[in-house]
Amino acid sequence: MTIKTINFVKGHMGGNEIILLYGDQVPKGEEIKLAQKLFNPPHIRGDEAGFFYKPEKGGDLKVKIAEIGEPMFIPMCGGLTQVLGYALFETDFSEHFGLKLKEPTTKIVLETDVGFIPLEIENVAGKVKRVWTYMKAYVDYCYKLGVQPVKVLGVEAMKVGNYLVVNGDDVKKVYHDVDFEEMNESAMQILTKMSSDFGLCLYDLHPEHCGDARAVFPWDIPIGHIEPSCGTGTTVIGIAMVERGEIKVKEGSVKILIECGGKPTLGGPNIAEFRATIKNGKIIDAKFCHNLVEILAAGKIYY
Repeated sequence: MTIKTINFVKGHMGGNEIILLYGDQVPKGEEIKLAQKLFNPPHIRGDEAGFFYKPEKGGDLKVKIAEIGEPMFIPMCGGLTQVLGYALFETDFSEHFGLKLKEPTTKIVLETDVGFIPLEIENVAGKVKRVWTYMKAYVDYCYKLGVQPVKVLGVEAMKVGNYLVVNGDDVKKVYHDVDFEEMNESAMQILTKMSSDFGLCLYDLHPEHCGDARAVFPWDIPIGHIEPSCGTGTTVIGIAMVERGEIKVKEGSVKILIECGGKPTLGGPNIAEFRATIKNGKIIDAKFCHNLVEILAAGKIYY
């Protein structure tokens, strides 16, 4: 049997584990199969993987994104963009694609399945200070798919694009024994049922640190896929909070600090900062960053 190798970079955003791969090293049509192999033990493991290519539509990089347990590419992953920003400075990723890094801000435009996603990488002396991911294309994608109130298992919620966004307090009104801080058995059971048709974003407005809200992202509980942080999830929570009137701004700019990261439970020690422009009670532009992004490993995968 021929042993194949592929270069990889692995990082995380607040516990959301990301694998970056050179798409030109993977035979076309084998991407999803390879990603699912990498996600699971005994391999390097992760939540999402990005296959990167030279641009085709005027951007700087093209990416196709796979997620654990998903048989097809997913449209977008915010955590991946944050890890990419650090990888461009801390590994040879930028050299592979001929990208020029500039101080104090490097700007990169990603071609994704939802459209162009610009990144601004703030850096000093070759060290990344912060990465802003501009999510307008993803916000537009969500509104196009639909943003509306729904009721699931008796709980008031919001459908935002492909996601179900739920305020934990609304769950507790119906199911009194759930504990999202500990993720007890009752919480896991009801969240599993609620997420059977949609990716689930859980939040509430009871921050424990310096935030405005706290969140966790139990995408697929039966396979153990609960992300402590999520960029697309942060964005849809922002949309839901505006739609529900939990953010009082109808026109202008807003900033939301969401506590997340750490354990796969509600809240956490990290902060996802979400900024948005609102017009007529709708988000028309948005960006986010996360305060804990790290590169964990780089090298070659044997498969």
